[in-house]
This record gives sequence, structure tokens and C-alpha cells, in this order.
Amino acid sequence: MDNINLTVTGRLGDAPSQGVTKNGKAWASFSLAADVPSRAGAGGEREFETRWYKVWIYGVLAENVAASLVKGDRVTVRADDVTCRLWVDDSPERKPHAQVELKAYDVAASMRFETLVTAKAARGGTAQADRAQAGTDPWAGGQVSDTTEAREVPEVLAGVTR
Repeated sequence: MDNINLTVTGRLGDAPSQGVTKNGKAWASFSLAADVPSRAGAGGEREFETRWYKVWIYGVLAENVAASLVKGDRVTVRADDVTCRLWVDDSPERKPHAQVELKAYDVAASMRFETLVTAKAARGGTAQADRAQAGTDPWAGGQVSDTTEAREVPEVLAGVTR
């Protein structure tokens, strides 16, 4: 069986749209602009051509994408299905259009040109269960606090409004 895997890095051209399929599965989609190097110009300078893709995501990944990304975010998309749609519009000029669509199985923030601040969502469950699990965490350093007061937001995240 043949398999297609494609990786594209670019910026979101719009905020992700989201919804639910007829079968109740979450979906999200967004446009992705990727700058691809083209042949050098007359002066030998490197030029770029912007290529646009429509990205479709399903399931939990779709929910995470819709909750986390905004227009302009730089992401890397890994897709295992590529579709090229062709159509002619209804205008008197009957202008032809084409759209490359990617069905993504992974979307990740790209840090190639900028730093990234991440914050992990709080786990569901009771505070006592969270403390008990932290006691078995090898990365916790063996020090588990018995207080149930809320943790302060780290200073680096204080200005994040998403």
C-alpha cells in the first residue's frame, strides 16, 4: 500500500473554524500560508512564492487546534492525505480556481524564527488525586506540597490572554 506524508510549515491565514460532523466527530480547519523559495531574481536574490493550503483536522486534535491557535501563528502541519480541488466560478469570466487540501494528523507550533511560551491545561480530578500522582512523578523531585491553595500564574505567562 502506498502512503503519502507531507510536512508544511507556515502561518495561519485565518483563525481556525470548527464544528461537528454528522457522526458527532469534532472538526477544525484553517488556511495555511507557506513561503516556498523560488528561483533567484535578476540580482541573484532569493525570492519566495506564497502557497496556500486548506488544512482539515478531526477529533481531539481539532478541539486542541481550535482552542489554541489564532491567525498569524506559525505552525508545522503533518498530513497523510492530500486532495486537489478544481472548480470554475459562476462569474461571467468563468475563472478557474484550485485549492490544495491537507488532512492533518499532527499540528505543532513552530519555533524556527521565534520563541514560544507554553502552558499545560490543568488536569481534571481532585487536588488530592493530583498531589498523589505528583508524589510518584520522577520529575517532581520528591517534594510534594500538602497545601490546596491555587498556584500563582508564572510571571512569563501573566501577559498571555489566550
